[in-house]
Amino acid sequence: VSPFIGSKKVSVRVIARDLVGKFQQLLEFKELYRHAAGAPQPGGEGTPKKLEESFNKLIRDLRYHETELEQIGCVLKDAQRGIVDYYSELDERLVCLCWQFGEPEVNHWHELYEGDEERKPLPVASRLDA
Repeated sequence: VSPFIGSKKVSVRVIARDLVGKFQQLLEFKELYRHAAGAPQPGGEGTPKKLEESFNKLIRDLRYHETELEQIGCVLKDAQRGIVDYYSELDERLVCLCWQFGEPEVNHWHELYEGDEERKPLPVASRLDA
């Protein structure tokens, strides 16, 4: 069963969007922390304690969204790019269908032992709405 059918289609897109956004915040946080570590402001947003709290919340949010994907049969492959795989059959063998946030439909697949860098175009008849 495709996780991109019905209400799950919306869920995967929304979860992937949130993951990409949270990952971007994490990258921005890393930069902020690097600057604040040298000269924190007492009691301000740049204090080590506040930064640690923000960092921990971002990590919890990322893990939560990854768990959401797993609960609907998807596997998060890349939070920064929003790449999601899920198992399916193609030509009577088990493969991973591969979707990236922003793509209008599931256009790619790869073997179970391959990663997203080896993704191949799906035959047009096999493509699914994302």
